[in-house]
Amino acid sequence: MLIAVGLDPECLCEVDAGIKGWQDRVGISAVVVADVVTARELPKGCQARVFRVIADSSIEEVGRMCGIRSELN
Repeated sequence: MLIAVGLDPECLCEVDAGIKGWQDRVGISAVVVADVVTARELPKGCQARVFRVIADSSIEEVGRMCGIRSELN
């Protein structure tokens, strides 16, 4: 998806968060794309941005099914 929007493939570096010490391989000046759980473990200096992949309406529907009040409204 990042390549499709014009990011140079040579600029990408994949880091497996399942391997011990992965935080040491994340540059503090890099743009980091991570899931919410991994974003919580980013080293200081890395700023996480959340991109919703699931539609808000789907999240709300799952919340209703689980009896959870939506915080999106």
